[in-house]
Amino acid sequence: MLEDWTLRCRSRVAGGHAAAVAAAAARLPFAPNDTQARFLPDTAFRTEHVRLELELDLDRQKVNGVCKTTLTVLAPDARTLAFDAVGMKVRGVRLAGDPPRPLRFRHDGKVLTVSLPRAGAAGARLTLDIDYALDHPRGGLAFVPAHASRPNRPTEVWTQGQTDDARCWFPCRDLPGEKATTELVATVPAGFRAISNGILVDERPAAGGAARTFHWRMDRPHSLYLVTLTVGRFDEVREEWDGIPILYYCEKGRADEVKRGFRKTPEAVRFLSEYTGVRYPYAKYAQIAAADFLGGMENTSATTQTDAVLLDARAALDTDFDSLVSHELAHQWFGDLVTCREWSHAWLNESFATYCEILFAEHDRGEDEARYDLYRDAASYLEEASGKYSRPTVTRQWRESFNLFDAHLYERGACVLHFLRRQLGEPAWRAALKAWLERHAYTAVETRDLVEAFRAATGRSIDRWIEEWILRAGHPELKATYAWDAKAKTATVRISQKGAASDPKAAYAFPLTLRFVGRAGTTEYRIELKDAEHALTCKLPAEPDLALLDPDYGVPLAKIEWQKPRRLWENQLLRDPDVVGRIAAAEAVAGWGTDAAAALLERALRREKFWGVQTEIVRALAGMHTPAAHAALARMLDVPHPKVRRAVVEGLGEFRDAALIPVFAGIMRKDPSYLVCAEAVRALGKTRRETVRPFLERALATPSWCEVVRAAGVTALVELAGNWQAARRYLAPALADRVRAAAVRALGAHAKGEPEAIAELLRLAADERQIVRITAVRVLGQVGDPAAHAGLVALQEKAGNSMERGILDWTARSLRGGQAGELPKAKPARPARRGTR
Repeated sequence: MLEDWTLRCRSRVAGGHAAAVAAAAARLPFAPNDTQARFLPDTAFRTEHVRLELELDLDRQKVNGVCKTTLTVLAPDARTLAFDAVGMKVRGVRLAGDPPRPLRFRHDGKVLTVSLPRAGAAGARLTLDIDYALDHPRGGLAFVPAHASRPNRPTEVWTQGQTDDARCWFPCRDLPGEKATTELVATVPAGFRAISNGILVDERPAAGGAARTFHWRMDRPHSLYLVTLTVGRFDEVREEWDGIPILYYCEKGRADEVKRGFRKTPEAVRFLSEYTGVRYPYAKYAQIAAADFLGGMENTSATTQTDAVLLDARAALDTDFDSLVSHELAHQWFGDLVTCREWSHAWLNESFATYCEILFAEHDRGEDEARYDLYRDAASYLEEASGKYSRPTVTRQWRESFNLFDAHLYERGACVLHFLRRQLGEPAWRAALKAWLERHAYTAVETRDLVEAFRAATGRSIDRWIEEWILRAGHPELKATYAWDAKAKTATVRISQKGAASDPKAAYAFPLTLRFVGRAGTTEYRIELKDAEHALTCKLPAEPDLALLDPDYGVPLAKIEWQKPRRLWENQLLRDPDVVGRIAAAEAVAGWGTDAAAALLERALRREKFWGVQTEIVRALAGMHTPAAHAALARMLDVPHPKVRRAVVEGLGEFRDAALIPVFAGIMRKDPSYLVCAEAVRALGKTRRETVRPFLERALATPSWCEVVRAAGVTALVELAGNWQAARRYLAPALADRVRAAAVRALGAHAKGEPEAIAELLRLAADERQIVRITAVRVLGQVGDPAAHAGLVALQEKAGNSMERGILDWTARSLRGGQAGELPKAKPARPARRGTR
């Protein structure tokens, strides 16, 4: 699941920077000390098959349903069966048979308890028919009606079961390890499609032609949170890979756009099938671009995706969703075929899917792109660990299950998998993946199962690495020093592990490569780190030109602070073949703060071939905040890559230089990239000169992909006004959601110390539109006013889905002490500390 993809900027839509928020956040424990450990509950039965028969009234936002659950009794002498059932009206329960037999039941609004006519024997197989109704459901199933900002797009419906919301749209045992075969029979108005898991076995008219019934069947066991229904007036695009239908569904008239967004899907299916050694395991693969869906959800064989994937030709210049596509597709193996038994072990789903993004990028776009993505994954985790909290990736202590889905679960775990791949070697790594998937296909697993599967397939024990990198909090923090003895011609490198001197158990045990490069060639050493201190003296023909630790980025979670001469940093910036090494050097050089450093960075950018390193050089320059850096950035506006150009405009905007108004205005009018244009609009607003108002008003009238230009116009106009009240004009419900969300963020930038602004944000946190609600809550976390605490707690009690409960819980907790502390929402541009690596 990438449940909050748009808000967390995980799709690398812009290929670059979104301001990191966690550094300013208060450090809170992930869970309070009094949080009880979570364990799987007892159960009286195992679900075997679920058949849902649903009639949807789109105008009235109602569902009439029958859930037919076939189950096997597990508990001897079971007299009652309990189903999770939240926010629905249960009208009756029957025991299937000839004739069906009504059963007594009790429903408290959360749990449906059904009384059996007599004690069920262990192993008995029963089918219960539960008749129920939904009326304006607040979770699990969403009706997305036509909106004033897009009146021609009719109502759509989508479901979201993860983490704890399957129970909100059908009665079930709502745990990730509960697997069953399923059917879904949906009757919807004529002209609409209903899409679900598995194969379409029947489609026929209903209600005298006024409606249509779709019957889908999934004949392989899958987790109940992955059961899906999406309804809309969709165009269908059909492709295939090796006989498997690959289907895309989107708003009518936008087939070309959905093909751009999902263009890499067939190749990704081929790659993952061949790389894992396990053929794509289901009868079809569909992706649905759903209105107002935040992110991607890997429902078995039918992934629901954000409609941001609908890319026009201009947006596709510097935007793609290849990472989103590969992530959600990877879940069909890692998460759907093999599923975590409980959310405490959800890294077995999410870390693998996140690392598959890296694997596919490496295959599709090359080593530099993959390593840059991995670098940003590590940076995201390190930012969270240093600025918010540090926790074990596997933990039983959590308040809301959604909050487990953080950078520790996604990015930290992905970095650990990369480390394991490097330690095992490619053949053994791939053999282990294949064994893992084949050994546990269609079952639920825990972390210890992974250790055993890897050992069985390769003979290698990964126990210690899992213990250190997954089951405990933290990461290696290394301080390295370099010294050259010209007389002896020796280089001495000393490495210390933070905290290990006082606590030997804090030391991590792992190999680290040290590489020297000079005129005489390359010399490499493998250092087995395991103690608090390590020193290595190396005899070399001459002083090296490069001294590199972890030169191939095999240990991305190791935070390494290097102390070495400037000459070596300069050489690393210009000559290191590794993109991460060049980025680290750019950070170190920028830290010198001199005019010469700015000139060196500019020279490096002109030599640099890879856009990712160019972007990080630009950000390093911008972070210097010196006249020389400003002048260097101004000379970089001609860079051809739009992602780099956007970073240049962003960096120059921070200088608030009125002399650049004509330059920014020209970029806004002429740049082919929506995102560069939007950045120029924000830069104009930062000048705070009234003369830019006509340009900003023009931005408000400019249509663009995902409203990025209008949203930038809102941000800039509120910045120009310098007060939160200016944002009110752009909060009208008739405006597009993304424009309103931009207005919420702009309001928050001026809300500190303003009680009326806090009250307005609390009102917006209860808005009808989800993206507005979530944005308002996050902004309240950034503002950090404890006056909002009680209001957020009240909203949490009413929240209808696990995502919003989790965000509200964390934000309310963070405000209890009056400190900012929101959930992470952006992949930071780089590690927080200069001169690392």
